[in-house]
Amino acid sequence: MENINIHPQDLPAFLDPFLDFLAERLPPSLFDAVYVVLSYGLLLISAAFSFLASLPSWKPWDWDAQKILPPLISILAAYYAILSVYRTTGWMVRMTFRLMEWGVILGLIGAGVGWYMGTNGGQGGWFGGDRDGAPAYQRQQRTRGERPRVWEPFGAHEQWQYDEREARREEEGRGAFGVENFLRETFGGNLYDMAGAAAQFLQGVANNNARDGQDAQGAGGRRRQPYRRARDRTRR
Repeated sequence: MENINIHPQDLPAFLDPFLDFLAERLPPSLFDAVYVVLSYGLLLISAAFSFLASLPSWKPWDWDAQKILPPLISILAAYYAILSVYRTTGWMVRMTFRLMEWGVILGLIGAGVGWYMGTNGGQGGWFGGDRDGAPAYQRQQRTRGERPRVWEPFGAHEQWQYDEREARREEEGRGAFGVENFLRETFGGNLYDMAGAAAQFLQGVANNNARDGQDAQGAGGRRRQPYRRARDRTRR
């Protein structure tokens, strides 16, 4: 009760049982708010009543600012205090409900998107499953072997690097396929046609770059073949 400007003796004594009842059942912060509203409400009523009751006894030519301004200031102070408490409480209640509402909406949207991406008609996720429904870790076990040891032949290391590049290229193509399906199911229509044309163009550029890289790798492999054969003959 120390943070309240109005002293408890300012309230009438007949309100003490009611205040004791509220103090036992309400949290301290809520009880303080109720006490402030009740105190300023009684102050507003008493100031307005005293001001209106004294008006008939005052003559217009005898009005004194020192007698008129104090009750008016008390009325305005009590009114704005109650209005401030009302607006603050209303804003807190509205903000709480809005946060709860948007939290529920975003939670439902996230749950729906997660469920759809996780199932996708029983074929796995867009990026986590293969076209045949195999998980990503099984595809990696199928396409990628263990890295050769240092003492193993150079051909094993070269083959492992080639398999790694092929597996990475396959995963990139699978990701593009998942994005394409997402755009098709989400947008459709002309917008998807434009996106499909752009995707085909980019896919063509990627295929050309991949083909050039394979040609360069093949030429390098053919140039290294005589050296390998000569080395094998010397070993024999």
